Amino acid sequence: MKIYEINDLSNDKVVEILKNGISKEAFKKPQLYENYLYSHKNSPANLFYGLENGHFNIGAYYVLTDEDDNYVASAGWNQYRKDTALLLTRMLVTVPYRTSYVLGYKLLPLMIEKTSSYKKVWMTCNEYNESIYKWFVRNAEGKSTTLHRQWPDVYKNFEPIGQHLVNGLQQFVVQLKK
Repeated sequence: MKIYEINDLSNDKVVEILKNGISKEAFKKPQLYENYLYSHKNSPANLFYGLENGHFNIGAYYVLTDEDDNYVASAGWNQYRKDTALLLTRMLVTVPYRTSYVLGYKLLPLMIEKTSSYKKVWMTCNEYNESIYKWFVRNAEGKSTTLHRQWPDVYKNFEPIGQHLVNGLQQFVVQLKK
């Protein structure tokens, strides 16, 4: 697999990989189209809007492809506050790779390394992904974490810290243990 790092829309090759690789078929919920599809690039919630408007200037967006440059997954990190970085933002994994934990193995360790100077390193999820947050709660309590088979060990370095208002949305937040 290949990893491309971008901060904006200046790398035409990677932008084309994103535009062609992210399609409606990747989503169970049509309301997510606005966040990822190029056709919604004028929405402030959209990945392409964020790349064009400096969302990843302090941070990076990573695009993971197979050896033939076919889109596999993508996610980014960005500075939320001077002391806080957000990881796995605008995360998306194509259907064939959804249970492979490709981001946990390939990108999350890289993001943790890149954000090591931050006092707080967070990952967030919305209420429709509350089951993910509950995995972190069960892990912190020492209980079985059987959700979606065995997650990569890197996730065990995070602890749940409750709900917080992040970028105007109520989010479940986990924080990297330092």
